[in-house]
Amino acid sequence: MTDPDENDRSGPMALERGLDILEILSEEQDPQRFSDLVQRLGTTKAVTSRLLKALVARDMVIKEHDTGHYRRGPGLTLLARGMDYAPHTRKALSHACQARVATLSQRFGHTVMTVHWNGATMESVARHIAEDGLAAWSIGEKRQRLSHAPWGWIILHELHLQGDDATYESACAESCHDIPSAISAYQQDGWITAEKVSCIRIAAPIHCHGGRLVGVMGLFINPLAMQGHDLNDLGQALCETTQTVSHSLGADATLK
Repeated sequence: MTDPDENDRSGPMALERGLDILEILSEEQDPQRFSDLVQRLGTTKAVTSRLLKALVARDMVIKEHDTGHYRRGPGLTLLARGMDYAPHTRKALSHACQARVATLSQRFGHTVMTVHWNGATMESVARHIAEDGLAAWSIGEKRQRLSHAPWGWIILHELHLQGDDATYESACAESCHDIPSAISAYQQDGWITAEKVSCIRIAAPIHCHGGRLVGVMGLFINPLAMQGHDLNDLGQALCETTQTVSHSLGADATLK
């Protein structure tokens, strides 16, 4: 005879059982025992174990080492955050930035790059490397670490405003930069700056409809090639450009 639970191995039934697990863990404040999950799912231990292993492997669920209990994982939060971003926004952002990135780069003689933020990952979608300018990410290059550069700090500030204190505090703790001080200056100026001996980076946000942060544009500046411009000139020009892009993506005209 065929094991009735074999139907739970794959296909619609497995998907339904997996979603049931995620719903249970999202509803419950406390981590759940394996036996409780088996009982609530109404299936066998073997089926429940296979589903949990798959969800743990994708960080949707975390298995606590000390108790063996299960709770929802960071992958579920990232998935939910990413679903909140319109799928067409990346293409629209790239299209809106191509010419403006080149114009800004040629005007000041510095490399300019725009990254798209999909709620989980930064991706380079437009860039112009100035002659003798500093290098930037390759188009299509993706990064998740938000603590390393000013475009990530702008995203961290946005997440902090949305109540994601854990991500913000973790990034601040691991960074060698004083992110809170940089963000404090960003709130006053509208752009954020990170200075090193060999490179100064300035970044400003790009928003789309609803005021949602969708990307960040930044300058890679060689301190030895400032060409008579100060950081205030560069920051203001960058903000003017990002505001123009934001408005073209449907952001409110009063958005700063």
